[in-house]
Amino acid sequence: EPSVFAAAVPMAAAGYTGTAEQQAKLKAARLPVMFTTSSFDLGGAFDQVNGNIATGYQSQINMFLGYNGMKTVEYDFKKYPICGFKADRIIRVLSNGEYNTHRWYINDDKGIPMVALSYTENLQHALYPEYGIIAWDFFKHYSRDQKTGEIKYNPYAD
Repeated sequence: EPSVFAAAVPMAAAGYTGTAEQQAKLKAARLPVMFTTSSFDLGGAFDQVNGNIATGYQSQINMFLGYNGMKTVEYDFKKYPICGFKADRIIRVLSNGEYNTHRWYINDDKGIPMVALSYTENLQHALYPEYGIIAWDFFKHYSRDQKTGEIKYNPYAD
């Protein structure tokens, strides 16, 4: 029931297609989403040979752009290494003093980041505890008005 949530951060390279009913609910809800991956993630999320997000994540990103009523992206990894798309905002942080983590955000027409990608360099595929912090750094900016269903975004949430 996506209208209950203010944002989502799927992890562990999980692909999603959903039923027609579930897809309709996602379109109606508009759900901000951030996908996470790392250098040594599973093949559906990260293409280790080419050093960029894999076709599975490319499809997921475009699927959620569509659910959120946004234009899909055409991937160009020569122009935009790793993520393949022009982002509205890019952040790089050192996670836990160990790993460089890059985040790319795509905003809707109101300037709200609705689809994002987080990539952590040289991290083995595992449930790294720092992923919880990465997810919270995304989640904390969003709330949903329970009467109207509208997504509220606070860039200054701490």
